[in-house]
Amino acid sequence: MKAATSRIVTVMVCASGALINSPLTLADNFAGTLGTGNVNIEPTDVYALTCPIGTASVRARATTTQADQIVVQVINPNGLARTAVSLLTTRATPTAVLAGRAGNYLVTVHKSPTISPVSYNITLDCFNASIPAVAFLNNQSLLVQDQ
Repeated sequence: MKAATSRIVTVMVCASGALINSPLTLADNFAGTLGTGNVNIEPTDVYALTCPIGTASVRARATTTQADQIVVQVINPNGLARTAVSLLTTRATPTAVLAGRAGNYLVTVHKSPTISPVSYNITLDCFNASIPAVAFLNNQSLLVQDQ
């Protein structure tokens, strides 16, 4: 019994070391640029996100250091949505979190209109139901509209 327990602990330590030392991607990360806008339009980028079986939530966060406001929205296959607004004046960047399941989601990023392009970074992914929730490995998203 003691030898079996020792082997289990050794395997767990080796597996943990492999996870820590391997280059795993736990979330999809993109750098993008929103083009110029005017009083009639707000430039919008759209990402398609396909979540696998076991998904419990979809999360997205966009950050910028160039715009007064940048908005990220997660939309589920039925049209329900969650939105997070990131302002330069806030220290914490809010995350749009939408409870969900396997399926195809849209994630939009847009800004208030300005005369110059604005760069941003977005992190988005499907998360499982564990506590704390963990993002699924590999890239599930794709930029489908770039304005």
